[in-house]
Amino acid sequence: MIIDSAVSSAPFAQAGKVSCYDDIEQKILFSMSTVFRIDEIEQIDSNNRLWQVKLTLIADNDPQLTTLITRLREDIQGTTGWQ
Repeated sequence: MIIDSAVSSAPFAQAGKVSCYDDIEQKILFSMSTVFRIDEIEQIDSNNRLWQVKLTLIADNDPQLTTLITRLREDIQGTTGWQ
């Protein structure tokens, strides 16, 4: 996971010391609105169907994210049946 600390729009905190589990793995908490880009997916154990996913934290003003959000808003305009 790549986390650029300069991305101020995504608050996060290390939670290793406050976990009820041993410090076997690093734990980081992210806000609910945090968005990651999937960089790579690699199968690391075919018997246990275990996969490793490489993620990159992206900013709210990322051009690809902005384009995606704009497109989704255009697609969902109108009656949804829930209004």
